[in-house]
Amino acid sequence: MVVAAFQPNNVLAACSSNDIRLEVRSSLAFGTIMPCGSQSGTVTVLAASGNRTTSGCISTVTGPALLGQIRVEPDQNDTGDEVVLSISVPPTVSNGTGRTMTASPIKLHDTNGGPSLTAPITLTGDARARYDVGGSLNVGANQGAGSYSGTVTILVTCK
Repeated sequence: MVVAAFQPNNVLAACSSNDIRLEVRSSLAFGTIMPCGSQSGTVTVLAASGNRTTSGCISTVTGPALLGQIRVEPDQNDTGDEVVLSISVPPTVSNGTGRTMTASPIKLHDTNGGPSLTAPITLTGDARARYDVGGSLNVGANQGAGSYSGTVTILVTCK
């Protein structure tokens, strides 16, 4: 049994704190995964819907799939910044005993509608946005059991 999640707790802002605010509202979680054994597979949490899909050799996936959520807001008086939002790809999750899995790509979905995008993305105008965060987890052949977790680095750059 494999349990995996990404916590976006590394947030770097290359803007003054007066220019923009980035809030991490929740982490991305894939649930409990049962690999088939000697073949690899993929588990995906879709950013647009939160639905979970599998491909390859994944026998079962249980527990909730949880979208990550982030919010970007400019200063109330600043409506002209161009903001670039980047997320480290591919992040790696580890079970603490040397076993790892990678995830790619990390997708962002604007909660106000629009397509899912792969970071980095550029926000213009007032740069105000709320995103659901989804991604794909690559489960290796004979993946070791355990609770896997990792961090995603989010970088916000103002232009």
